[in-house]
Order: sequence, then C-alpha cells, then structure tokens
Amino acid sequence: MLGLYALAKFTQKGAFRIARITSFLNPWADKQGDGWQIIQSLYAIGSGGLFGVGLRRK
Repeated sequence: MLGLYALAKFTQKGAFRIARITSFLNPWADKQGDGWQIIQSLYAIGSGGLFGVGLRRK
C-alpha cells in the first residue's frame, strides 16, 4: 500500500516523470529521444560485459 501511495505521489509532480518511467520500461518506443541513453547503456554492457574488453580492444 505504501508503495502505491509513493508511486501516485511521484507521478503527480510532473508529466516528465511519467515519461521517464515509461522510457525506462520500454526504451525502444522512442529510440532517438528519451530512450536513447538506456539503449546505449544496454549496447555497452552487451558488447563488453560487466568487466569490459580492455583498453583499445574490440
């Protein structure tokens, strides 16, 4: 119950917060806009893993 109340208060403060939540849940809906940074981070983790590939290596 407390979580639902907090979510309701969080989304009442501004429409941009709702946009941030929806872009986090589905970043591919707006690839060039709000979801761009999330998609880029997923690509980075996908290509390098959690520990990376090393300095100047592909």
